[in-house]
Order: sequence, then C-alpha cells, then structure tokens
Amino acid sequence: MPNKTSFQIILKTCFYIVSILLLINSTYTYNINSNNPFTLKYINVRGNNYINTEEIISLISIDDKKSIFDYDIEYIKNNIEKITFIKAAYIGLKIPNRLEINIIENIPIALILHSNRKKFLDSEGDFLSVSSKSINNFPVPILNIISIDFEVNNSIPIIKHLYQNYTSLYDNISEILESDSTITLLTDNKTKIFVNPEMTISNMNKLKKFEQTINEIKSLNDYRYIDLIYKNQIVVKEKIYS
Repeated sequence: MPNKTSFQIILKTCFYIVSILLLINSTYTYNINSNNPFTLKYINVRGNNYINTEEIISLISIDDKKSIFDYDIEYIKNNIEKITFIKAAYIGLKIPNRLEINIIENIPIALILHSNRKKFLDSEGDFLSVSSKSINNFPVPILNIISIDFEVNNSIPIIKHLYQNYTSLYDNISEILESDSTITLLTDNKTKIFVNPEMTISNMNKLKKFEQTINEIKSLNDYRYIDLIYKNQIVVKEKIYS
C-alpha cells in the first residue's frame, strides 16, 4: 500500500500534467482566434471566361477569423453552380490558406429568336438566359424561328449536328431562317443554303460530301445559293465577281 508521501507525489504530478494540458489548450485556442495560419487569405479562380471572378468570390462569406477547414465546400460549390453559364465548379483547399476554384462554363452554340424571345442554346441542348453582355461575349449563329411552334422546329437539330459533326460549316454559319416549311442557312459570306425540312441531317451530309468534292477549286462561299431540297441532286448558282 503506497504511503502518504508517494500519494502526494502522484497528486502533484497529476496536477502539473493537467496544468500543462490546460496551458497548451489555451495557447491553441488563442492562436485559432487571433493569428490562425489557416485563415483564408487567397482565392484562385480559373476557367471563367465569361463570369466575372468578383461575382464568384462574392458568394463566399469570407471571415478573417475562420479556418479554411471550417468553410462548407459543398455549400459554396452549390451556390456557384446556380450562376447562369456555370456548368460545374470544382473546389479544393491548398494548405495553409488558399481556396482553389476551377470553373467549367456552359458553351452557347446558338442564339434562338422566337416570338420576341431570346435564349441561348448550349452544347448539351440546354437553354440559357440572354443579356446584353452575354450577346456581346458569345458571337454565335442565330436561329431565327418564325411562324412555327418552337417544339417542332428543325433549326436546333441542324445546328447541333453542325457543331458536333460539321465544324467547318458551323463556323461559317451566321443565321438559320426557319418559317413554315422553309429552312435557309446563311453563311458569313451571304451564301444561301436551302434545306429540305424533311431531310435536314441527310441534307447536311450531302452538303459535306459536295464541299469535299469541290474543295480543290471552290468553296461554299463561291456560290450565291446551294439548293439541297431535291432528293437526288444539288442545284447551285455561282457568284459573279466583277
């Protein structure tokens, strides 16, 4: 059985250990509250070509006394992805005090005009809102859909097909006009391409083969019009240069 002296020594030892632990804890708490090396100081935003960096950062409630580990990354991500034109946001921490944000933006491939309304069509077939700023930043082909129900238009399937499978023509298209049973593609050099509404994709494939055939001597822009309406032929009229 330990004597009284041994018990006092054990008691004093425990007291010192507890005192040291309390001192360490108070020092840690002090550093967290007043001079935390993990306080958020830098935010890097990459991949945003259209959305301003300031707009993205404004969604983060920055607290100069808050550790980067205390930020709700999923909450920040969800808020950023609510911004129109942002498809996805990837957020990571970089020790000791940096937040890395990588943005993937939606890519508009056409501007749709229908019944006095405007909307962008993106590369995945989703619709995006339009503003004066976005129109200036995204010079894309115009789909001018007139006098028909939007749900039955052929312009969207055509522009999606061109974007995915016929990029040289997509890059050369300024506008697609669709009205009733008429579809006309207008190139940047004012060549008109008449398309059969019942054979839109086959017409595009036929035009692509035609372009490959004439590639050595002419381009599509050398014609005033190219008529694809008839099933087994292509009717063209060349431009006259003075």
